[in-house]
Amino acid sequence: QADGPPLGGWYPTSWWVPGEWVTDGHVFALPGDVAPGEYALVAGLYDAATGARLGEAKILGMVEIIAEETP
Repeated sequence: QADGPPLGGWYPTSWWVPGEWVTDGHVFALPGDVAPGEYALVAGLYDAATGARLGEAKILGMVEIIAEETP
């Protein structure tokens, strides 16, 4: 999980216009014991003041975790 305001707070959603695409990268580490497999990458928005979810979460795509090979 990687929560944070859009673009680190530099471009709040109140400035967005309908139909606009906003690219916001997040980097997060996976735990060392995560099982290999295919996982859904999901994004959602929520009200920071109340914690209430805004609309439905969206699946952005699938991510495959593979086992690290040891020599």
